[in-house]
Amino acid sequence: MDWKMVAAGGVIALVAGSLVHTGLQHRFVEMRRRYVDVLRAIRAPMLPIALVAVAMVIAVSGLLMQVPILRWGWWQAIGGSGNVVVGQSEYPGIGWRIAAFAIPLAVVLLLPALALFEENSYRRGSESETWAERLRRQLMFGLMHLAAGIPIAIGLALTVAGLMFMWAYLREFNRLGAPEPPSLVLAHTAAGAQGYLTSDREARDARRQAQDVAVNHAAALHTVYNALLLIPFVAVLAVSVL
Repeated sequence: MDWKMVAAGGVIALVAGSLVHTGLQHRFVEMRRRYVDVLRAIRAPMLPIALVAVAMVIAVSGLLMQVPILRWGWWQAIGGSGNVVVGQSEYPGIGWRIAAFAIPLAVVLLLPALALFEENSYRRGSESETWAERLRRQLMFGLMHLAAGIPIAIGLALTVAGLMFMWAYLREFNRLGAPEPPSLVLAHTAAGAQGYLTSDREARDARRQAQDVAVNHAAALHTVYNALLLIPFVAVLAVSVL
């Protein structure tokens, strides 16, 4: 038996299991609420912004793909195509065909949840970072996708998308005008200490709420961006199956 086929099958099984696990998490009310919050944050103006992000990523990817070493991706090396998250491979058989349609369909259904996870991981707290830290974090966001087997060039290009999502996060956070927690000062009285603690707690709560709203806003844009790429892809797969 071809070891590449065995490896690809194992990876597909892991991806399918991960998606099932993520889906099952939504039996909990809190997870469903977060999912719906992202959907509610979607606005019509996000569509042209997402289209620009898609175009920029495609353009940068095309330029970087001119460098031979940047074309390499581990998923293609074991017989896959695209990235493992969409479950495409060159192998024949009913099992592979089912996976090739079911996995991207599941990803589409889970787009808000997956986008929210990435926004919490790579955009939350950006307001407190320097521009060098922000750029490094978005580069990490792009390179993280190499785990999905995409070519190195595309992983680097996804830094551009990360910067677009970060811009959306920061714009929404700044619009909300969250207060900075008060500077730490020595309180000379018990009343002063209590007042400081109360105002500090309120400021931190307001800041956390602003972060939550900004994360949902960025996740909504991220969802639209991914939907532009995946929904047409799944539609083509559905037509080919029929």
